[in-house]
Amino acid sequence: MFWLNKSALVFTVTGQHAIRYLNARLTNDIARLDVGRSCLAATLTPQGKTEALFLVIKKAADAALIVCDGGDRDVVLGAFRRYIVADRVDVQDVSSQFEIYHSYSLIADHPEISSVDMAKVIDKSWLVGRYRSKSLGLDIIKSKEDTLSFIKEASITDEQAKALRIEAKIPSFPDELLDRLFLEAQLPAAISSTKGCYTGQEVVERILSHGKSPKILKAVKLIGADPAIGSKITLNGAPLGDLVSKVFSSELNSLVGFVSIKNDDAIITSNLMIEGASLVDL
Repeated sequence: MFWLNKSALVFTVTGQHAIRYLNARLTNDIARLDVGRSCLAATLTPQGKTEALFLVIKKAADAALIVCDGGDRDVVLGAFRRYIVADRVDVQDVSSQFEIYHSYSLIADHPEISSVDMAKVIDKSWLVGRYRSKSLGLDIIKSKEDTLSFIKEASITDEQAKALRIEAKIPSFPDELLDRLFLEAQLPAAISSTKGCYTGQEVVERILSHGKSPKILKAVKLIGADPAIGSKITLNGAPLGDLVSKVFSSELNSLVGFVSIKNDDAIITSNLMIEGASLVDL
């Protein structure tokens, strides 16, 4: 199965200080990332809220390709560039030069891509290991100049791709993460606690030192009603969070979605309600 992400944003980051800037701006340790490898990393506000989540591919010692699943182009790019002052860094929007596919299985012709940090360049295109369902698949950042024979026509819709992702408990930007505390996402592989400073680090490290974020994003099945995004989650009338995203899952024959909820182990999801819908953990 293949999905074509028509909303993806693709930027190149080059220049003498490109990697230094990436390291200071993003949550992950780009300086220690080997050339030809990839990772997830976010841009945060000083308050630790998510401005974007990127797949970062280190192309060279002074160059990277960064891919965001969606969002407002000007806002995402503006947030990324915000702290470029005297740095020799050039950021270019090259989204129009690429098509972004995802294969929901690994491709036999490329067995070397076997983990989420593996990347391979083919002419001007890139293959990267990525989870967008319960099984490891491949993100394919395809240059429009390249003809890649292994790509099949997109066979699933955006809604089906979203359902597969939520069923696998994988939050995404901008659907679930926009303007939320990044630690709600529970994506530890996108954060380095051993690198130098980055925007939002103080908040992230302070929360981690206390053990957990105030809220978490939790994947749930919604039963009995179709609440609106933003509807409040209550327990005995007391608000505990809200509904962040939803989509119909044909696999489960039910609505599924992410809720942002108070991070308390004593809260039992099945006791909660959202506008007439009961919740079940996925």
